[in-house]
Amino acid sequence: FGVNLFDGAVAVALQLILICAALSTEVDAGSATLGTLGAVTVCVALAIILVALILALYHRLRARPYYDYFVCHHKVDAAAQSRLLKSLLASRGREVFIDSDDLHNLDTLFDTLRSKVRHLIVYLTRDTLSRPWCAGEIVTAHRNKKQTTVVVTEGATGFEPITESQMGDLKAYIDGGGSILTKYYMAVEDVKEAYQWLLSDAVPQVKLPVSEFGRRRFEMLVKVLLNLPPRWSDAAVTPKRDYLLISSDPEDNEATASAAILMMNIEEDLLGFTQHGAVMAADLPDPDMLQLVMHARAVVVVLSSRTLESLPQLTAIVCSVQSSLKTFTTKTKTDASTQGVTEASPRQGKRRTVIPVATPSFQFPTSNFYDVVLPNIWLGDVEDAVSAIQEFFKTIAVHLAINASGDVIRTQSRLVLSRVPRVAQQSVARPVEVPVEGSVEVPVEGKPRVTDLDGDGGIDGDLTVDEL
Repeated sequence: FGVNLFDGAVAVALQLILICAALSTEVDAGSATLGTLGAVTVCVALAIILVALILALYHRLRARPYYDYFVCHHKVDAAAQSRLLKSLLASRGREVFIDSDDLHNLDTLFDTLRSKVRHLIVYLTRDTLSRPWCAGEIVTAHRNKKQTTVVVTEGATGFEPITESQMGDLKAYIDGGGSILTKYYMAVEDVKEAYQWLLSDAVPQVKLPVSEFGRRRFEMLVKVLLNLPPRWSDAAVTPKRDYLLISSDPEDNEATASAAILMMNIEEDLLGFTQHGAVMAADLPDPDMLQLVMHARAVVVVLSSRTLESLPQLTAIVCSVQSSLKTFTTKTKTDASTQGVTEASPRQGKRRTVIPVATPSFQFPTSNFYDVVLPNIWLGDVEDAVSAIQEFFKTIAVHLAINASGDVIRTQSRLVLSRVPRVAQQSVARPVEVPVEGSVEVPVEGKPRVTDLDGDGGIDGDLTVDEL
């Protein structure tokens, strides 16, 4: 582009000179006028050439590509979170480096950070500081006085401050004893100095806002990183019907980020054949999982490391496999992970389309899960839940390699999209509305009111307890 611009500017300058020379043939033109015009034309041409040379020299000396941010993270615990952070920053016009997309040679990793990055974001999870490559990135930022911000996470894979004994024996703390770093002239003493600097008041720290739900947690983080005013938006509104429901573990930031990335990749296409695109259950502060499932065209269950211990996700699985329910009660607990969870007892009915999506951290259930774990979690009939979950796992899961490149993730997301029905299915489930009184199970008596599922304002039918 620069070469073409320079060539065009020179051509214009030459044309101006030729026009000036042509004017000299006019008998009435004075020599002073021609001289002034010629001098101006030559000065303009020289200025264009000088500016073009300066721009060419600047682009030659400036490292390309140049990144506004470099996200230092541990792939096992934060691959999806760092990718979502990159996507949100990129949507605001920032160039972001993450190794899954932008790194082609490990030997150039530290050089990229040193010469092509303006700002380092250290995304601290459980094992970030024990990883040698993360340690090398922090040392490089410290040596080159890079602007650095620390993001501290909480939860099962959240950051735990390094102890004095670990800081005193970093050779044992860092995987491989830091032997990889010696190749790049980084000693354990350099890592200790960089870590002390990183965890001191000299480096600003930002906590992932756990008070927010789902994607808003990461959107608020981006606003803090960019020093934008925290404009509070209204809580997410759930559409009444015809959407793709995406269920993920609400207590797992990595699972939430994985679901958000999947949604970003397919939502535009979903709006082409559904009324309301996609809904993330994790975005809702108090989701009624039963109602969400009943009004969805299809359900995607993002399987992560703690899915089999997540009551909301187990509820989504059971309700998706068994769309028609016999009766249910709702219990509200103080534990945020079980709020809005429906205790359900299924009966045979028309099966709703359910799509398992397995992330790298997920492990399929063993007999111990069905015999020990599930009975301690499930609020309803355990045998029915076991049957439904086993039926669910008969469907081949789509693998979502969230730690791979963006191109791979987009391809796998298209596989998920291909399983969503293009025509809405008629719901046959008729759940009974049951009031909630604290944590007391409320029995269903008499002739209950049936929820209006088709949205026409009328009653879909009456079911008595005997008929149920």
